[in-house]
Amino acid sequence: MFLFVPRITDAYHYTNYGFDSKFHVKHDQFFDKAIRESLPTFFIGVMFCDLEHDQKVRRLDSLRELPWYVKIPLNTALIVIFCIYASVAEDSEDHYRHQDMRTYDIMVTGDYTIGFGVCMHIAALSIFLLALISQWFQWILATPPF
Repeated sequence: MFLFVPRITDAYHYTNYGFDSKFHVKHDQFFDKAIRESLPTFFIGVMFCDLEHDQKVRRLDSLRELPWYVKIPLNTALIVIFCIYASVAEDSEDHYRHQDMRTYDIMVTGDYTIGFGVCMHIAALSIFLLALISQWFQWILATPPF
Protein backbone atom coordinates (compact mmCIF):
# COMPACT_ATOMS: atom_id res chain seq x y z
CA MET A 1 0.00 0.00 0.00
CA PHE A 2 2.96 2.35 0.50
CA LEU A 3 3.31 2.55 -3.30
CA PHE A 4 -0.27 3.76 -3.74
CA VAL A 5 -0.30 6.47 -1.07
CA PRO A 6 1.72 8.99 -3.17
CA ARG A 7 -0.46 8.27 -6.19
CA ILE A 8 -3.66 8.84 -4.23
CA THR A 9 -2.41 12.02 -2.55
CA ASP A 10 -1.24 13.36 -5.94
CA ALA A 11 -4.59 12.54 -7.52
CA TYR A 12 -6.39 14.68 -4.95
CA HIS A 13 -3.70 17.41 -5.10
CA TYR A 14 -2.60 17.05 -1.48
CA THR A 15 1.01 16.43 -2.58
CA ASN A 16 3.02 16.91 -5.74
CA TYR A 17 5.23 13.84 -6.20
CA GLY A 18 4.85 13.95 -9.97
CA PHE A 19 2.31 11.23 -10.71
CA ASP A 20 0.05 13.56 -12.66
CA SER A 21 1.19 12.96 -16.24
CA LYS A 22 4.16 11.65 -18.19
CA PHE A 23 3.87 14.47 -20.69
CA HIS A 24 4.66 17.24 -18.21
CA VAL A 25 7.95 15.77 -16.99
CA LYS A 26 11.39 17.00 -17.91
CA HIS A 27 13.16 14.66 -20.31
CA ASP A 28 15.90 13.74 -17.83
CA GLN A 29 13.29 12.61 -15.26
CA PHE A 30 11.10 10.63 -17.67
CA PHE A 31 12.62 7.22 -16.84
CA ASP A 32 12.29 7.78 -13.10
CA LYS A 33 8.65 8.78 -13.52
CA ALA A 34 7.88 5.79 -15.73
CA ILE A 35 9.37 3.45 -13.11
CA ARG A 36 7.37 5.06 -10.29
CA GLU A 37 4.15 4.74 -12.30
CA SER A 38 4.74 1.10 -13.26
CA LEU A 39 6.05 -0.17 -9.93
CA PRO A 40 2.64 -0.63 -8.24
CA THR A 41 1.37 -2.69 -11.19
CA PHE A 42 4.52 -4.81 -11.02
CA PHE A 43 3.90 -5.50 -7.33
CA ILE A 44 0.30 -6.50 -8.09
CA GLY A 45 1.69 -9.08 -10.51
CA VAL A 46 4.15 -10.29 -7.86
CA MET A 47 1.29 -10.70 -5.36
CA PHE A 48 -0.65 -12.81 -7.88
CA CYS A 49 2.48 -14.87 -8.47
CA ASP A 50 2.83 -15.46 -4.73
CA LEU A 51 -0.81 -16.55 -4.56
CA GLU A 52 -0.21 -18.95 -7.41
CA HIS A 53 3.01 -20.54 -6.21
CA ASP A 54 2.18 -21.13 -2.57
CA GLN A 55 3.10 -24.77 -2.02
CA LYS A 56 0.43 -25.52 0.57
CA VAL A 57 -2.67 -23.92 -0.90
CA ARG A 58 -3.12 -22.75 -4.48
CA ARG A 59 -5.84 -20.17 -3.94
CA LEU A 60 -6.74 -19.70 -7.59
CA ASP A 61 -7.51 -23.40 -8.17
CA SER A 62 -11.07 -22.79 -7.03
CA LEU A 63 -11.52 -20.42 -9.99
CA ARG A 64 -9.77 -22.78 -12.39
CA GLU A 65 -11.99 -25.70 -11.45
CA LEU A 66 -15.28 -23.92 -12.10
CA PRO A 67 -17.57 -25.60 -14.63
CA TRP A 68 -17.37 -24.39 -18.23
CA TYR A 69 -20.78 -22.67 -18.08
CA VAL A 70 -19.45 -20.42 -15.31
CA LYS A 71 -15.94 -19.92 -16.71
CA ILE A 72 -17.06 -18.70 -20.14
CA PRO A 73 -19.03 -15.72 -18.74
CA LEU A 74 -16.27 -15.05 -16.18
CA ASN A 75 -13.53 -15.01 -18.84
CA THR A 76 -15.69 -12.89 -21.12
CA ALA A 77 -16.31 -10.41 -18.32
CA LEU A 78 -12.58 -10.18 -17.58
CA ILE A 79 -11.81 -9.50 -21.26
CA VAL A 80 -14.54 -6.86 -21.45
CA ILE A 81 -13.30 -5.17 -18.25
CA PHE A 82 -9.78 -5.13 -19.67
CA CYS A 83 -10.90 -3.63 -22.99
CA ILE A 84 -13.08 -0.97 -21.36
CA TYR A 85 -10.60 0.27 -18.76
CA ALA A 86 -7.44 -0.09 -20.87
CA SER A 87 -9.01 2.18 -23.49
CA VAL A 88 -9.22 5.17 -21.14
CA ALA A 89 -6.75 7.94 -21.93
CA GLU A 90 -5.11 10.32 -19.49
CA ASP A 91 -7.33 13.17 -18.38
CA SER A 92 -4.48 15.67 -18.78
CA GLU A 93 -4.65 15.12 -22.56
CA ASP A 94 -8.38 15.74 -22.68
CA HIS A 95 -8.13 18.90 -24.77
CA TYR A 96 -6.19 17.09 -27.57
CA ARG A 97 -8.92 14.54 -28.31
CA HIS A 98 -12.19 14.57 -30.21
CA GLN A 99 -15.45 15.03 -28.35
CA ASP A 100 -16.57 11.40 -28.83
CA MET A 101 -13.41 10.07 -27.15
CA ARG A 102 -13.78 12.50 -24.25
CA THR A 103 -17.37 11.33 -23.80
CA TYR A 104 -16.22 7.70 -23.58
CA ASP A 105 -13.56 8.47 -20.97
CA ILE A 106 -15.90 10.61 -18.89
CA MET A 107 -18.55 7.88 -18.95
CA VAL A 108 -16.16 5.05 -17.98
CA THR A 109 -14.37 6.97 -15.22
CA GLY A 110 -17.41 8.77 -13.84
CA ASP A 111 -16.13 12.20 -14.92
CA TYR A 112 -12.58 11.15 -13.93
CA THR A 113 -13.64 10.30 -10.39
CA ILE A 114 -11.53 7.16 -10.37
CA GLY A 115 -8.70 8.57 -12.50
CA PHE A 116 -6.43 7.18 -15.18
CA GLY A 117 -4.12 5.26 -12.83
CA VAL A 118 -6.98 3.37 -11.22
CA CYS A 119 -8.34 2.47 -14.68
CA MET A 120 -4.96 1.03 -15.64
CA HIS A 121 -4.82 -0.99 -12.42
CA ILE A 122 -8.32 -2.39 -13.00
CA ALA A 123 -7.31 -3.39 -16.54
CA ALA A 124 -4.08 -4.95 -15.29
CA LEU A 125 -5.85 -6.91 -12.54
CA SER A 126 -8.40 -8.30 -14.97
CA ILE A 127 -5.79 -9.46 -17.49
CA PHE A 128 -3.55 -10.92 -14.75
CA LEU A 129 -6.47 -12.90 -13.38
CA LEU A 130 -7.49 -14.05 -16.86
CA ALA A 131 -3.94 -15.21 -17.58
CA LEU A 132 -3.85 -17.21 -14.35
CA ILE A 133 -7.23 -18.96 -14.53
CA SER A 134 -7.88 -19.46 -18.25
CA GLN A 135 -6.20 -22.33 -20.08
CA TRP A 136 -7.09 -20.99 -23.52
CA PHE A 137 -5.60 -17.59 -22.70
CA GLN A 138 -2.44 -19.30 -21.47
CA TRP A 139 -2.36 -21.18 -24.79
CA ILE A 140 -2.68 -17.89 -26.69
CA LEU A 141 0.14 -16.37 -24.66
CA ALA A 142 2.32 -19.44 -25.41
CA THR A 143 2.04 -19.00 -29.20
CA PRO A 144 5.10 -17.72 -31.11
CA PRO A 145 3.94 -14.09 -31.61
CA PHE A 146 3.80 -13.61 -27.85
